[in-house]
Amino acid sequence: MGTLVRYLTPGERLIYASRRHTVVLSNSFAVFLVSLVLGVVVAAQSHRWPAAHLGLVGTGIVVLGTLFLAWRAGHWALTRYVITNERILLVEGLIARRITALPLRLVIDTTYRRTIAGRILGYCNLELNLSGHPGLRSLTRVPNADRVYALILRLLSGHEDELVTESGAHVAPAPDGDPVRELPPQDPPKIAAARPADPGMDDTLVLDGDDTVKMKGTDTVKVTHRLPPN
Repeated sequence: MGTLVRYLTPGERLIYASRRHTVVLSNSFAVFLVSLVLGVVVAAQSHRWPAAHLGLVGTGIVVLGTLFLAWRAGHWALTRYVITNERILLVEGLIARRITALPLRLVIDTTYRRTIAGRILGYCNLELNLSGHPGLRSLTRVPNADRVYALILRLLSGHEDELVTESGAHVAPAPDGDPVRELPPQDPPKIAAARPADPGMDDTLVLDGDDTVKMKGTDTVKVTHRLPPN
């Protein structure tokens, strides 16, 4: 989570992040198995044609299949779908990172698709219908299908505050680089008025929490906020 926060704008809240479902590696694993079987078969024939170096050829086939699977697995491990209270992001790239972002305000509605395999393994494809803008339009092989779909619908319906509270969302740094720290909920404000030592002294109101004091007329007060310790 910590590495993903740097891709957020100041004040943006990270609500959900996940890799694609492991089913995306099925084709790569199949290629690896084929290369393994083929390599073993070729290497087993080396005693018949020693001059052909079939043992080395078979080993090379297995190594290539292993490298291909490792490359695809590394790409899968570093790819994330990120959902915030403002955007949906696709973060991908094994060597060079690429971030594709879609503001939620452009999404009109969503289309939820689950194949038979998706129902069995628990993944889905989500198509995002936009208001005529290019960008990220589909989320493929999304795990926790029902949860992610319900989460996006709640964000589109304007219930992001509830999601932030439930998930303990991370908050992006402020523009000056200092992290934004959310203050814990406070009790109702307690206002204490101090008697002035002399007629020229201003009244001082001491408030607990981040509260607003409304005055009538032309009265002047000095307001002091007590913040909780770090």
